[in-house]
Amino acid sequence: MASEVSFPLSSLYAATKAFLAKISHDVGLEYGRNGIFIQSLVPARVATKMSHKKKPSLFAPGTDEFVRSGIVYLGLNRRPPGYYSHKIQLV
Repeated sequence: MASEVSFPLSSLYAATKAFLAKISHDVGLEYGRNGIFIQSLVPARVATKMSHKKKPSLFAPGTDEFVRSGIVYLGLNRRPPGYYSHKIQLV
């Protein structure tokens, strides 16, 4: 989500996420005609050490829960949120 919204004090992190989103999109367009589907998840916060969010919650799932949810999105669209409440946050 850092590539989609303002992320003060973490501009380099947000910029790398924006780069990954752009290159994933463009490579997907280039190779789509060859049957290659490029997909990148656009999650919000996940409860990890890096996010400094220790306990999972409705808007910050734990890693296992996020992975189970993200797998459901495989092949459905190019930039899914990966977790249902993250979709709400992107609106």
